[in-house]
Amino acid sequence: TTTLMFGTKEQRPDAGPTWITLLSYDSATDRSAVIYIPAHTATGVPGRGLLPVGDAFGSGGVPLLLLAAETLLGTPVDQYVELSDRDAAVLLREIGPLTVDVPQDVRISAGPGQARLVFGAGPQRLSPDFLVDLLFVKGLEGDDVELGARHLAFWGSLFEAFSFDADGLAAAV
Repeated sequence: TTTLMFGTKEQRPDAGPTWITLLSYDSATDRSAVIYIPAHTATGVPGRGLLPVGDAFGSGGVPLLLLAAETLLGTPVDQYVELSDRDAAVLLREIGPLTVDVPQDVRISAGPGQARLVFGAGPQRLSPDFLVDLLFVKGLEGDDVELGARHLAFWGSLFEAFSFDADGLAAAV
């Protein structure tokens, strides 16, 4: 089973996905995988030519985004979840805080010529609100690849936290 998850911002839904992740689960082997897809990864979009996969959403909505992801990855997408930043806040409150090893410092603009540190690099216990920022905030020095490293750190922490409590994770979600 493959599920394409993508994050949008409620204040700018027309801006397209901030992030895209494919979750895959093989029930025969009881194995899963998480694949982060940088939104600016170029792929051939049928009828549109070469586009960043995230731009397919703005050009043709969810159906074209799914087709672009399937084309890029060479695998069908069985289902999808559009998760806005507000939806993520609700979901992550149910999951609770997680200890995440943030791969690098993340700074945002704090005015002309100034920056504010949002996350320092290293392991830290993050509240649900900070987990939303971890998944949605692009830092000054960051890009889709840097955001992907934070996503993978999040998924690793989530799976580790619930490694012996699959029912607990299912109940929270």
